[in-house]
Amino acid sequence: MSALGEGQPHRILQVCSSAATSGAERHVHSLSTLLQERGHYVQAVVPGPGWLTDSLAKSGVPVHASYMKGAGWYRTMGFLLRTIRREKIDIVHTHLTRAAYIGHYVGLLTKTPIVTSVHIANNDVIYKRLARGSNRLVAVSEFVAGMLHGRGVPDRHIATVHHGTDFVRFPHTPREEVMDELGIPRERQLIG
Repeated sequence: MSALGEGQPHRILQVCSSAATSGAERHVHSLSTLLQERGHYVQAVVPGPGWLTDSLAKSGVPVHASYMKGAGWYRTMGFLLRTIRREKIDIVHTHLTRAAYIGHYVGLLTKTPIVTSVHIANNDVIYKRLARGSNRLVAVSEFVAGMLHGRGVPDRHIATVHHGTDFVRFPHTPREEVMDELGIPRERQLIG
């Protein structure tokens, strides 16, 4: 494993246990493409076909579909173990609970640091188990960070990073066009 110094390009494996079109999946797409633009090597493992699989592939992020339920859990583990060793992965970044479990065991077997983004508050014990060594938990809000702390995760393992939208990536559309598209009367006052 290479040393993890600031400013160096890293080899990052994103693991997300959903390929749908929700907030966590959109975050994985944005994060993966932005990391690539900054010179990092990024590849992703997702549970099968879906929006995330397609959008990552279209963006040039190598993506592997691997079913993560039942026996697929073990096949995914095997694929990750081989990939981490073959590709000399520096960091495994997991998203959502099933991926957190898989990442936990992969980290134990390979000694690869695990970063787990916690997108929702839940009572799962995996987050406390992940909080050891060089692993880190990324809470998407102060509420989620408080939930993790309340479940016994030490503060030194929690970082709060709010998801952002890079508005520069979207073309400016006149207010009236947006209101018309959404069926909002033009005389209606909007905030934001």
